[in-house]
Amino acid sequence: MIPLRQLLKTGFPVFTIEEAADQADIIFLLLPDEVAPQVFKESIAPGLKQGHIINFASAYNITFHKIVPPQFVDVVMAAPRMIGKGVRELYLSGEGFPAFVGVAQDASGLALAYGKALCKAIGSTKKGAIEVQFQDETFLD
Repeated sequence: MIPLRQLLKTGFPVFTIEEAADQADIIFLLLPDEVAPQVFKESIAPGLKQGHIINFASAYNITFHKIVPPQFVDVVMAAPRMIGKGVRELYLSGEGFPAFVGVAQDASGLALAYGKALCKAIGSTKKGAIEVQFQDETFLD
């Protein structure tokens, strides 16, 4: 991980969660399941608008209703089947890695296409993205 001080020196923009979520069309919620509900409620939910996409790498908080997004956003899952360090290493090597893809809420009618596109963007389609329900990912994990 690059230290914040080094990022600031390079001119890489650094934002609070609220600022980043406000500027994004697609919000990746890649936080530990234990803290994600509070961060979502306080920092993400207030700024959500129609057309936003929320992507989860873990379906736990949706399955157990710890996070309940508003009906006007797409809720998708691009869930690599490994931890972040391995995802990054396999992406950089060009090898790819398997992932689950799924939809919990399809406000746009395009949520599955967005989930598949996110899987492709992170490199998982080189090994395979398997469509599952959020509940399946939760219990398989």
